[in-house]
Amino acid sequence: MGREDTGLTKREYFAVHLFEGVVSRLSVNCTLQDKAKYAVEAADALIKALAARSEE
Repeated sequence: MGREDTGLTKREYFAVHLFEGVVSRLSVNCTLQDKAKYAVEAADALIKALAARSEE
């Protein structure tokens, strides 16, 4: 199943995969909400960086 089959936006797709890593690596003292917020922020940063790179 490819990304196009999931119905997810690029942002959601990136956030899901980033969240997997965040959950397994960030401190246990972080709440799941904090980890989710971090994953979404990281996904947004990745999209921004990819967009800037394509404009070069």
